Amino acid sequence: MMDVKRYLSSQWIPIILCGLSVCCMQTEAQAGFTSIDCGGTANYSDVNGISWIPDSYMGAISSEGDAKYVDPPPYTTDPTPLSTIRYFPGNHSKYCYVFTSEHGVQKDSAYLVRASFWAGSAVPYTTQVPNRVTFDLLIYTDLWDEMNISLPQIDREDFREIDILAIRDSIEVCLVGKSTGTDIPFISSLVLRPLDSDLKYVDHMVQWTGKRPLLSAYRINYGAPSAQTYIR
Repeated sequence: MMDVKRYLSSQWIPIILCGLSVCCMQTEAQAGFTSIDCGGTANYSDVNGISWIPDSYMGAISSEGDAKYVDPPPYTTDPTPLSTIRYFPGNHSKYCYVFTSEHGVQKDSAYLVRASFWAGSAVPYTTQVPNRVTFDLLIYTDLWDEMNISLPQIDREDFREIDILAIRDSIEVCLVGKSTGTDIPFISSLVLRPLDSDLKYVDHMVQWTGKRPLLSAYRINYGAPSAQTYIR
């Protein structure tokens, strides 16, 4: 299993390019966008005009976990995907959300995947270390990141972003289960965004990284009306 984070630690230029480009995505063009409210129960559009669907649309994954309402971050406006979590207390080794061709995924095309995590003041289960949740996040079968979330969470959610070339007509995002020795994993939202093949860093992935993914190391808001607003 490839450790994506370790590989990218030596690829600082691609990471910076990715971080600068991702934050400039606009909300107006939603063609091919898939936005999943993990633990949600209904379709809705948020204040930015982004359409969200509950994770019950993602197959059996919603039946493998439990949902819980949480108080969202103070900067959000209802409705928001950060008002619910899906957590997985079972004994499976991993729990996977799968984007397929029905969501527009095509082999060798480029996509941004963003996973967000907000439990607020506490999670509804006991963790190995008080006030801390740890579990692994996978992209396909490769380690995307080792999640280490301190509780209570304050101000903003934890999130991870990755740009990836699909290796087949599907993309799997998996949370490693407690049977591996980690805490029970949870997630608030998951989004898929198609990326234009003409973007410089997409071309860099194809030509120079052996089609390996790129991580967003930092988000910079250009043109946002305030520090509390993201341009997506």
